[in-house]
Amino acid sequence: MREILLSINFKTIIWAIPILLMLHELEEWNILEWYDSTFQGSSPSNKLGIRLWIVLVGIVGFVITAVSSLFPELRITATIMVILALITVTNGLQHIYWTITFKKYSPGVVFATIGLAVGLLVCITALVQNIIPIYYIVLLGIPITYIIVHTIKAGKTLTKEIYRVHEFSNKLEKLFLQ
Repeated sequence: MREILLSINFKTIIWAIPILLMLHELEEWNILEWYDSTFQGSSPSNKLGIRLWIVLVGIVGFVITAVSSLFPELRITATIMVILALITVTNGLQHIYWTITFKKYSPGVVFATIGLAVGLLVCITALVQNIIPIYYIVLLGIPITYIIVHTIKAGKTLTKEIYRVHEFSNKLEKLFLQ
């Protein structure tokens, strides 16, 4: 397995992250109905705002990957991309938790789960190839742990972070409609 990980071109494998992130976001295209039927109270967003957020997140994932791949120093690329990879890991864990807890399909769970696996592959590859130190992953694990614990504690209530995404999507909508 080590030989396989050593043979992976890191600047190639990182492109799987924005591709899966975009597919995941598109899988969430109709997530608003799920929010409203799953969580207490209705979400503060509407379809247009959520869909603008979905497109924006997908574009940002590609821009971050493109910019990070331009650095000649692989360590800089990995430092940036491991953060994006761990965001996909975190979101995958959230979707899996919601699917199990609420006993119904959580829009985004399919590609979030694949993104979780690929995100871990990117992180493990960066570690095995000695591109980044393990303490970097451990440090990034602190906010991941916080987010997952916060998601579990929230139960059927939107977390503050997700609520803020909804508020931001409303602002996006207003900008779009101007």
